[in-house]
Amino acid sequence: MRLLIPFFIVILLYGGQARADCKADCQSEYQSEINSCKALFSDPDDADDLKTCMDDAKKEYDSCLEECETEASSSGVRIRGIEDPYVLKSKGR
Repeated sequence: MRLLIPFFIVILLYGGQARADCKADCQSEYQSEINSCKALFSDPDDADDLKTCMDDAKKEYDSCLEECETEASSSGVRIRGIEDPYVLKSKGR
């Protein structure tokens, strides 16, 4: 049993790292889109287009985060009734 405890800890930490990577990817993609919006619509006359572009980037970012949470909750680590603490948090427990 003692040998299994480190194994359980590694599994739980790995699951948390996967979610962190997913969120980091979303953040990176969002920053890239914001930078693209600013480059495309740098003229003051393009203010409305810039706002629309940035709003769209934010919607995509939020959707990406939701996908991360969905993946995390659907692939929660369960070992003899023990769930990944990150999954518990996302389920509101």
